[in-house]
Amino acid sequence: AADTAGAVLVDLAYDDLLAGRRYVFLVAAKNFLGETTTAYHRLDKLAAPSPKVQFQNAATTTMVRSDRKSLKLDVALPSLACIDSNMSASALGYVWRAARLDVATGLYGDASPELDQATLDAYTENSVAARLPADALRAGCTYQFTVTVGFADSMGTNSSATTYLAVGSQDLVASIAGGVEQSVAIGDGVELDGSDSYDPDESDDEGDILYAWTVALDGVDVPLLADEPTTGEAILAFVPETATGWAGGSTYEFTLTIVRGARAASTSVSVMVSSDRFMPRATITDFDATQKYNPTADTYAAIYFEFSSPDPDRACCDTAWSVVGDESEDDAGLLAKDSDAASPMLINLGNTRANTVYKLKLEAVDSIGSSSSAVVSLTTNGPPTSGIFVVSPAKGSALTTDFQFALAHWSDDADDYPLTYTYGYRFSATGELTPLVADQYASAWFVTTLPQAKDVNLTCVGRVFDRYLSYAEVSFPVTVVELQISTEDLTSLSGDLLSTASDTGNGEQTLGLVANIASVLDLSGTSDGNATERSAEDLAAQTALVDNLMAATLDAASLVGTGSSTEATSQVLSTMSTITGDPASLSSDSQTGALGLLGNVVGGASENGIDPDAAASTASTVSSLLDASLFATNETDTGLGGQMAGTVGSLAGAMIAKAYGGQSQSVSSANMELTATRTDCGTRGDGAFGVPSGGPGVSSMPEAAFAAAGGGTCDA
Repeated sequence: AADTAGAVLVDLAYDDLLAGRRYVFLVAAKNFLGETTTAYHRLDKLAAPSPKVQFQNAATTTMVRSDRKSLKLDVALPSLACIDSNMSASALGYVWRAARLDVATGLYGDASPELDQATLDAYTENSVAARLPADALRAGCTYQFTVTVGFADSMGTNSSATTYLAVGSQDLVASIAGGVEQSVAIGDGVELDGSDSYDPDESDDEGDILYAWTVALDGVDVPLLADEPTTGEAILAFVPETATGWAGGSTYEFTLTIVRGARAASTSVSVMVSSDRFMPRATITDFDATQKYNPTADTYAAIYFEFSSPDPDRACCDTAWSVVGDESEDDAGLLAKDSDAASPMLINLGNTRANTVYKLKLEAVDSIGSSSSAVVSLTTNGPPTSGIFVVSPAKGSALTTDFQFALAHWSDDADDYPLTYTYGYRFSATGELTPLVADQYASAWFVTTLPQAKDVNLTCVGRVFDRYLSYAEVSFPVTVVELQISTEDLTSLSGDLLSTASDTGNGEQTLGLVANIASVLDLSGTSDGNATERSAEDLAAQTALVDNLMAATLDAASLVGTGSSTEATSQVLSTMSTITGDPASLSSDSQTGALGLLGNVVGGASENGIDPDAAASTASTVSSLLDASLFATNETDTGLGGQMAGTVGSLAGAMIAKAYGGQSQSVSSANMELTATRTDCGTRGDGAFGVPSGGPGVSSMPEAAFAAAGGGTCDA
């Protein structure tokens, strides 16, 4: 019977229903008029409890095609203590499926070719995340992603989670090369190039992109292009002559409008038409003014340019760059090279202000003082603001206390959403960042254990990213009390913890645990910073545990997908640095495993680059390996020496992967000094770098390492 609130409750004991059966419960309700209505509920009773799985993001997430998207799972094993049936393994397996909504039928079906199974398998290399690169999906479509998680031996006992991505439409992007202000002369053959305009949705089914050019003087359209045949093409070609109405010394505004389907976009440039036919020409040859640049320290934008003179009797040219229209001291250091430096001019984005439009002017002057100029516009993005970061509890024990990280109340410009989050810690407020995650999370909440710190103080770090990857970093101090535990008990505890993480297939969690366990084992020295003598028995037990940690790290690294995530790369390299901290504890197997993994991960990062923290972690690992048994003698195996050489070369390349000519990056550790320099004859993305000989601490380093890193480059 119903209670006073109208609810009907049915209590079932655990053994009332048979395992492996499906039941349908029907309830009928009759009112005083005799009218009856019914409802039913279906219930499946499993033979064993199933894993728990859910997506971090909302049930339906709106995005655009140009966004990269990571669909992250939260997965937990069920309690198996009450199960009396035999299970051959508790490890989990994952099956990902994707479907695309057919608008005509309202049903989800095949998502090929963009999400055929082979492609989806590549995106889910890390089983607990689907990493969708930019431009992976179709604009205007809705996708269904379903993951089924079950016990890998049979998958018969499983749970599923589903999420949806609605891919919206983006504006067209109109672009005119050469800068927002340009100079030409009467009689020049002028080309205004709009061919870099594009449709970020690549919606070819809407037809070709249509182009239309207009010109205005003093805000009034003028018919000077009426007879030009290229006004409907991407490149407008014309010759300004006084006979056809062009006025020397005047500045004209040219507007390009592009149209595709129902979408349109416009952009304009100012062109000064000089009466001096022999003035020098200052030309911007390559710069993307359509994107937002992040005001991130140690990052740069490059503006490529050239200059010439049509008069062979004039020497050409003195050039100078300047910031237009703002004499603020805040703009000091905006130019990362001397104002008269050769192309490209570098803009120090770390010295820019957030959400600001800068105009940067290039002026070229010939030997008789005639000049021309070009101006480019650079727009900066701003990071999320106004939020808070809290870690609870503020005090706990290493490895055993669950600390909850919460990033709340962060906001940004409307077109900068969605926000994503990463988590980590530093052993000091300005120390090297140790990442805790292998992806940017959709969740602003994260739970983790933390490592042991020498002075019990740890700085937790949260980063909040917008869709353009500009981020705010905030910190929260916590106290992590030393865990007093023997090596034997730590080995037992770590086995249980790592087994659970391994069973869920969560390499990210495994890497975090490995670092925490290593901190309790204190592989970098004792907690008070003073070395102590260890018995042969203690060293053997520690070495055995380090072997286990190295094996877990190798397995986890294969799961997190370093090839598709810079966060995963950083986490693996940081973990390697932690567990190789004590060379005496590294067996031969651990050394060769570490060297192989290091070479693979760093080699894979040589194209996209690694950040300074990851470079420092790598240098620390290399330094430790050079002090370990396989490299400690002068009889180092040549094969290992070659591996080390390749790793150092890859590290040098990764450090300067995003550098420009003349820029360099350095990293130092106890046993290695390394400087990599991008030469001016190389360009961004090329492998032109040099590595000078190291300091006195690199006597153990094979000379081949430096030769391999610096060889085959230009001499500039």
